[in-house]
Amino acid sequence: MKYKNTIILWMLPFLFAFFPILSLFSQNIGELELKDILSPILTVLAVNLIALIALRILKANIKKSALIISLFWLLFFSYGHIFQLTKSLAEKFFTLIPQDYQYYLLVFWIYALVLAAILIIKTKKNLNNVIKVITACAIFMNIIPLINIGLSQLNFNVFDFTAANYSRQKALFFPRKLKTNQIFII
Repeated sequence: MKYKNTIILWMLPFLFAFFPILSLFSQNIGELELKDILSPILTVLAVNLIALIALRILKANIKKSALIISLFWLLFFSYGHIFQLTKSLAEKFFTLIPQDYQYYLLVFWIYALVLAAILIIKTKKNLNNVIKVITACAIFMNIIPLINIGLSQLNFNVFDFTAANYSRQKALFFPRKLKTNQIFII
């Protein structure tokens, strides 16, 4: 049982790191091939292995190392979205925005990562439940892009609701004739 838990702990940072790659690939599946994600996946694998080894050298246990690296990937891949959101809010509510606004946010992001890493390393609490919840979330995050990629390899894309695929998917999901006012497209 301990071996199984160790495997799951080693997988956690990889699941967080693979999600943006798989999600982006599944959204652009018509323009890309599977071989196009090889380079990003190898980069993520290398960074994860280096980070896991470095944290093990610093005497962080595997649970804490997995949480810290997962947090790093979460912050790394969400930085652009948070930057765009805060920039648009700042432009809406403030007249003068500093030119180097991006660097302030980057410093804050790095500070948040370092502070969270220190808190995770210093905690004496049992992190088993936190690890289980985060691992379940990471697994479920990866399921839909993987299903979409798998189905697209079979030339059927369930989660692509573009106009070209709508009639084919409508026939799958709504096999009987429905009145127009019964179908809502959001």
